[in-house]
Formats: sequence, structure tokens, C-alpha cells
Amino acid sequence: MKFLGRHIVLYSRHRQIEPVINDPYNRNNYWFINFNYLWKPLRILGSTNHSKLRVYIYLKILKLINPSLILDINWIGRLQTVHDLFARNVSKSCKFVVIQHGNYSAGKIESSIHRTVRCSVFWIWGNYYLEQLELNGRRFYVGGNPVYNKFYPLNKETRKYAPYESKKILFLNSYINDLTIEKMERAASNFQNLGYEVHWKPHNLYRGIQEISNIKVLSDLNIYEAFYNKTYRYVMTDESTTLLDAVFFENDVVFMKSGKFNSVNLYNTYLEDFKVEALTDNIDLSRLVNRSQQEKMFNDAISLFDHNKLVLESL
Repeated sequence: MKFLGRHIVLYSRHRQIEPVINDPYNRNNYWFINFNYLWKPLRILGSTNHSKLRVYIYLKILKLINPSLILDINWIGRLQTVHDLFARNVSKSCKFVVIQHGNYSAGKIESSIHRTVRCSVFWIWGNYYLEQLELNGRRFYVGGNPVYNKFYPLNKETRKYAPYESKKILFLNSYINDLTIEKMERAASNFQNLGYEVHWKPHNLYRGIQEISNIKVLSDLNIYEAFYNKTYRYVMTDESTTLLDAVFFENDVVFMKSGKFNSVNLYNTYLEDFKVEALTDNIDLSRLVNRSQQEKMFNDAISLFDHNKLVLESL
């Protein structure tokens, strides 16, 4: 439905969604409403997401607004199920579009639930992911990573690796498990003893950590800004999506397998796994970096666009 000449889009705030709602074309053609402003006040009808009365009233509100799109990330939750139900069975015109929000486990989709997430359209980052996903009555839209699309027009004009010999290293970890933390902690401590300035940016689930083995923890670090400005000479991470982020902004990356996943994935197909046991006093980290391989890995997985336009006919 259109209101004052524009389609209505309900959305949820997320780093992958904000570049879409802030795209100039979208701002001129759609009205955007955060659906949490509709859902959260209904707690008075039931404090849990499973309250039947809360869901019933929410569906009535959705039917009244009659949005053309509901935009969310590919997450598995009660509200996503409700939105899928509305788009499939209640509305005749609404599409529930979910955007891929991470690279899973180094590009490997381990969970069957994530391979069959419910939606009308699944916005994915590139054709690479099609091989692992199941249709399940959905359409796939290869729209790229919205964050990369936002930076791409500027990044492609200034694209180059930093030619400096800084001794700053940034460690990043995924949410995977404590084994990842232990392995990275040993490596970071050793590099610090070798004279490197080491910083650690933990996954959001680990927020609140102030220090790890006397290593400076930067929980609030804006990684996109740090990567764009080439703040660090090396970026070391496990199966985290941040490895792709670092490559997009032309940073040298070193992959450290967590130990939880032993199957072939996107990262270990192209990159050598750094082993802490191989660390010596005279290690040359530059030999662990393979720029051509990390670029090939990125290009084989990710499609890049210079916009995040929402074109209803294409979705």
C-alpha cells in the first residue's frame, strides 16, 4: 500500500539494515517505520514473544498499516515467524525480506535452521552462499553486503593497502567458544612480548571485558573506521565475519582457526591457518599474509554494488 505516494517499509535497526534505509533512493521512495515501536509497547498484553494475544493484536496492526515490505536480518526468532506468517497468509502484497547479517562460520552454514530460514526473500551477499541454502519456498536476491555497498563508491576510488611498517595488531574473535579466546590470548600475549602493540576487539557477546592478559580491550572500537583508516598493520581473527570486513578495506589479515570447526570453509580454502605453536622470536608476519589469495577469496564470495536500492519488482 502507498501512503502519500510512497510505499511503507517496516524495519529493525541493525548494521546491515541501516545502509538500506539511509540509501538516498530509498529515502525518497519509501516511508520507514521501526517495527519495534509497534511490537514492544504490546508487552502489556503479554511479556513474552509467545503471548497469543500480543501476536494477535500485532497482526491486526500490521494489517491496518499494510506495509509493502518488512525488512529484518536473517535471525531465528518468534517475531520473524510472525512476519513470515503475515507476508504468506495475511497480506496479499507484503514481502518479508531478510538480509544476511554475517558470514556464518567462515562462510560455512553449519546450522540447518539457518539454511532454511523463513521469509519471502533472502537478500544474500553473493552467489557463493546459494550452494548452501535451501529454497524452502523463498526467493534469493543477490544484493551484496549493504555495508560494503555503502562504502564501495568511495572505496573503489582510493583502494590500496597501506605501505607502512606499523607494529600494531588487532585481534578479533567470533562468538564461538572459550577455546577461541584461549588460543587468541596466547598468541596476543606472545606478540606483545615480541614488541607489537596489541589491541583486542571482542565479539559483542563478550562486551564488558576490560582486559585480557594485560592486553588492551577496545569493546567500543568502530572496526569499519579502523579498517578504512588502516589503523592496524595486521588483523588477526578466527571464523569471524570481521575477516571479510578487513579484506574489503584492504587490510592484511591472518586467519587463526578456532578449533571448533574442522570442515572446509571459505577461509581455510584460501588462507593458511596460523598456528600459535609456530610463533618464534624472529617471526615475520608479512610472510603469513597472502594478499592475492585474500582478494580472490573475497571476490569469489561477495558481490559489490554502488547502492542499496529497494526495487519492489526485483525483490
